Amino acid sequence: KPRNYLLRSKRDDVDVRLADFGFAQHVHAPNSLTSQCGTPFFVAPEVINRKSYDQKVDMWSIGVTTYLLLSGETPFNGKNRQQLFRRISCDEPTFSDDKWGNVSDVAIDFVLRLLTKDPAKRMSASEALRHEWLVGLERKAPMNASASMGTSEDFSVGTDHSKKSRDPPPQASPSKKSSRASRPPPPPKPSSRRGDNDRPSDDTDENARLLDVIKEQDAKIEKLEAMVKRMLEPEGAVHEC
Repeated sequence: KPRNYLLRSKRDDVDVRLADFGFAQHVHAPNSLTSQCGTPFFVAPEVINRKSYDQKVDMWSIGVTTYLLLSGETPFNGKNRQQLFRRISCDEPTFSDDKWGNVSDVAIDFVLRLLTKDPAKRMSASEALRHEWLVGLERKAPMNASASMGTSEDFSVGTDHSKKSRDPPPQASPSKKSSRASRPPPPPKPSSRRGDNDRPSDDTDENARLLDVIKEQDAKIEKLEAMVKRMLEPEGAVHEC
């Protein structure tokens, strides 16, 4: 789900990290996991129906997240958890013109190949990276060559990030043929007149407002998740289509 995606900066080419919050498990063999966990809207059909599963459930969740990012809504919804799970298990995602009119066909194909009910036919991570949509995006905006894959110790629990220091950028060696033209201009002298520049910055107030908006959205998401969890469903129910 989107809360598990961590962005390292606000740049457009930002590195993305996945946070598992302690629920991640190692898959030592295909279809070797059976425990049920996850947020209802992002759970794969094989987990709902208590079948063994593997990494393909993560590809389903990526498909749901991509659908959400492109359209602003989740692909499957229901009045209660039982109805939601039945729709995840039986229904196909829809792509209405009012939500998907400006989305390319190749992007929709990417989502469809991730939201495939049969995990054997669902795209794997390597197949997704080779999909035409991602390859096309990479051509338009190539990633930073220094970006790395894998786990990141920077986000490990208990790390004191405030004490971490980064190496300063390398300084250019001074040129032997320096001249006045190559020197930076001197800083402007302070003006004795008071004007708009003397007013305090509004950055602090703007940041506070943004934090309030984020907290409000988080509260709404938590309320929605709590409501879904309270919806009753018999344990062990299998949703046959």
